[in-house]
Amino acid sequence: MKLNPGKCKAIHICFSRTPPPPLTIHGHELEVVSVAKCLGVTFQADLGWGTHVMDITTKGSQRLYLLCRLRQLKLPVEDLVTVYTCFIRPVLDYAAPLWHPGLTNAQHKKIERIQRRATRIILGLNFSYNQACKALQLQSLYYRREDLCLEFGKKLSNSNLYHHWLPNRRGEVSKRATRQKSKLDLIPACTKWYANSPCYTLSNS
Repeated sequence: MKLNPGKCKAIHICFSRTPPPPLTIHGHELEVVSVAKCLGVTFQADLGWGTHVMDITTKGSQRLYLLCRLRQLKLPVEDLVTVYTCFIRPVLDYAAPLWHPGLTNAQHKKIERIQRRATRIILGLNFSYNQACKALQLQSLYYRREDLCLEFGKKLSNSNLYHHWLPNRRGEVSKRATRQKSKLDLIPACTKWYANSPCYTLSNS
């Protein structure tokens, strides 16, 4: 496969004071960027997720307009919930196992605010957020992403092709039948970037 240097960019994830050498393709130096989008997920050179959260909440807010219009047309509540869960919510939890562990509390709340607005559109202002979620049978977005991460981790662990993405089990490493032989042999997290990484979080769940 030939790469077109004019369509390629480089993002350096490096925390040392000495910048890494430039990357070249066929003698052409690639443009270095601090933010890059790949397969619908926005990555930052500082391993933060602020830009991605901004992107998905902006897109989710724009799609709430459709919910407002359908509410004005007297669409049944059940149909409004279906529109939200099929058209708006997928934007807010797309590829969640990748970025959910690294979010700050403020970013969690910013995403949750979209669903809060959706419940107000569907049911009005007479319900609190928790009451509205219970009435509409909606899980909070935070706990939904937690479940998605756990489900993804179990699938990785049981996969014949991708189980090597996770650390080996302690029994496989020590060759001893101990009580913790089924647990994954994790490397202790010495930095916040590793502690908030998907691999460490999925392995520790």
